[in-house]
Amino acid sequence: MNAQADIYKDLPKNVIIGDRFHPEILKECHQINTISGNKYPFWICTDDFVDKTIKNSPEITRLLTIYRNANMSSIQSFQGRTLMSAVGRNSCNYVCILKQNTTQEWYNVIKEFLSMYLPTGMTMPQMVTFCQEATKDYQFFMINALDGECYLTKLTRAQAGV
Repeated sequence: MNAQADIYKDLPKNVIIGDRFHPEILKECHQINTISGNKYPFWICTDDFVDKTIKNSPEITRLLTIYRNANMSSIQSFQGRTLMSAVGRNSCNYVCILKQNTTQEWYNVIKEFLSMYLPTGMTMPQMVTFCQEATKDYQFFMINALDGECYLTKLTRAQAGV
């Protein structure tokens, strides 16, 4: 994450932006809400951290499992599914799946997230081809794990920053 990137310039001054992961911030947010009866709605966004410490962080696991019941929400943005632990991936309420760079990664993403939502009777190569076509031109799969639904949706070029 680059805290000086244009995407962050218009955020309010009460937003903490960091160039690296600080697990102690998550713990402190939870401690504050434990003391205050979940008074403060904390929102944690991790954007493109490529760091093994975040993947294996007990605080990230707690954020995605326990802390979310303490008025703490999060958005986790990673360039690859393996940059987040399996526990974290399986604890997400909403998952957006955009274009994958390799056929092998499509196999993995289909097995882990999409197989139950794709048309029955398709072989794995057919599912890969379907997903590759479906995610062209800024389209992506949106999984709502709370309701067991999956949508195919699309960003405009402006929304995609192009």
